[in-house]
Amino acid sequence: MSKRRAFLSTGGLKRNPKPKPSATAMATALGMRRFDASLSDEQIRIIARAIDEATKLATELNTGKNRVRNSDEPVTTFSAELP
Repeated sequence: MSKRRAFLSTGGLKRNPKPKPSATAMATALGMRRFDASLSDEQIRIIARAIDEATKLATELNTGKNRVRNSDEPVTTFSAELP
């Protein structure tokens, strides 16, 4: 049996169950109800998971823990060519 058939016969990729949101993300998501009281519990969990995913990605992008300060600004150079 080919690898592709074996892969498909086992159901393909097995999806992990959705992880439980962290307490911090859940508290932040619950705070969103101040702006929209009609958010359901499921929507709050979805928002909390998205907060956790964004935090995880931000941590992976900034592995050196380099913080940007207010005094940091991009280098701006200006040059004009004379005719």
